[in-house]
Amino acid sequence: MTNRRPGSQDREVVTEVAGVDDWLFSTLFADMAARVGDRAAVIEADGSTVSWTEFVQNSERLAAHLLHRGLGRSDAVAVFMRNASAFLETYVASFRAGFVPVNINYRYGIDETKHLLGDSGARAVVYHAAFRDLMDAVRAESPRVEVWIEVADGTGGTTPTWATNHCDIVSGEVPFDAREALDAARPGGDVPILLYTGGTTGMPKGVIWRQRDLFEILVSKGNPWRDLPAPESLDHLVRHATSRPGPVDLAACPYMHATGLFNQLITLAAGGTSVIAPGTTFDAQVLLATAARHRATLLVIVGDAMAFPIVEVLDALGDRLELDALVAIVSSGATFSRPTKERLLEHLPDISIIDAFGSSEASGIGINISTRGDVSDTADFQLGPRVRVITDDGEFTLLGAVVKEGTTLQATISGEAQEAEELAQELAEDVKEQLLHI
Repeated sequence: MTNRRPGSQDREVVTEVAGVDDWLFSTLFADMAARVGDRAAVIEADGSTVSWTEFVQNSERLAAHLLHRGLGRSDAVAVFMRNASAFLETYVASFRAGFVPVNINYRYGIDETKHLLGDSGARAVVYHAAFRDLMDAVRAESPRVEVWIEVADGTGGTTPTWATNHCDIVSGEVPFDAREALDAARPGGDVPILLYTGGTTGMPKGVIWRQRDLFEILVSKGNPWRDLPAPESLDHLVRHATSRPGPVDLAACPYMHATGLFNQLITLAAGGTSVIAPGTTFDAQVLLATAARHRATLLVIVGDAMAFPIVEVLDALGDRLELDALVAIVSSGATFSRPTKERLLEHLPDISIIDAFGSSEASGIGINISTRGDVSDTADFQLGPRVRVITDDGEFTLLGAVVKEGTTLQATISGEAQEAEELAQELAEDVKEQLLHI
């Protein structure tokens, strides 16, 4: 079977969308559920399916519960979970009620966890049962946290008296006053998420992303590898996404990092399905077997650290893995070398490899796309249309520059970008002055 590979015309769809300020993930997802409620929104690690109806209902019930427990607009909800439907549902619940979702790395110990709970001002924590002892250890020194919600993950044990069982929340009746509070909630595109960095330069730092900005960057430009055009309206987006089978996205990386989370939001915005890989650590063979079983159309990975083991499994198993549904491999967050891409494309000649250059603070800084016979060099990125590069002497390069490994810069400008370049130049000197004095 030959996969449809997006062509250059598909990739040029980058039109702006009017009214994106009024577009909310929670509204979009509710509309998806209303139209394709029986479609799978998430396939859990054990193979069970969470339909779009269940996904939205679970999110709304969690949102109503948190409102009922006293949380209000802009209160922070910390998420301490491995990949699961409940992880994504907690973010959607926060979007729905106007809370601020906060990612916490589940590999952190007591000190880092206490720091993030305090730094974020979290009033609620939703955590996997595997981390029960850690949550108990940080409770006494996290006085601002009023609500602890435990999500079953197969590790056993009993929900402690100081926590609420997540299953009871999403399967129980919503109290009338909680439903009233949810109906009156004002989510708004200005309510942010708080995305914490990895903490490689000291304690993790929180990055604020307004929901409207995240929606614009992730969704409004379209995504050809998920068959998602740049939408003309929210209704246009929903109608398109629900008129055909959605993308099936399998992330090898944790949702607690931006690469995993942002890609799932795009896939769900396209009316697709997020697939959870079994296990608590990365296993390339399990990942590819899961991709074959669920006919994944996208794999989301983090550079050579994941790509090289995948190549080794493909070398060993080759044709025994049915990966003919795969359209693309998306990577961000680490170096993805040309030799590794070439080896992947030897096994998967019909896919595209998208190597994205970004950070917790900025998405869409740069991108390169590789196909068989046209493989991008390592760390060779086409900059995004809104990106500016400042040289060591404080000069701005042109928009659309190609950034190569090392210090070489080659500038290219399309006619479409020329107007943006002229506008940017009007502000360049003032911005440069401010940056040079930071």
